[in-house]
Amino acid sequence: MSRELNPKYPVLIVDDDEHFLNSMKITLNSQGVTNVECCNNPLDVMRKLAEKKYSLIYLDIVMTGKRGDDLLSEILLKYPDIRVIMLTGLDEVETAVKCMKMGASEYFLKPGLKPKSG
Repeated sequence: MSRELNPKYPVLIVDDDEHFLNSMKITLNSQGVTNVECCNNPLDVMRKLAEKKYSLIYLDIVMTGKRGDDLLSEILLKYPDIRVIMLTGLDEVETAVKCMKMGASEYFLKPGLKPKSG
């Protein structure tokens, strides 16, 4: 017996933190979002988008290899209809404003982060 996936096209979570990817997938699954794919390498995102249609992208800002805000501009240039929600562990108002002006649908701080030292 196979379960129908929700939504029809997968949600793509992009973050170089495997623990966060797994937590997000579990959280989304618990809310009925069962069609979820994870990507821990931002350099793989454009290839994935070329191969398959996605309903939504959760995109981290600070990643090894490529920043999410740089990737956002590439995504929206080639796939202007896809919704992208930016995620970050940094509380940077300027970055949030920049991403929203570029076309991000939302911008959220990651939960449960340790406060900055200093």
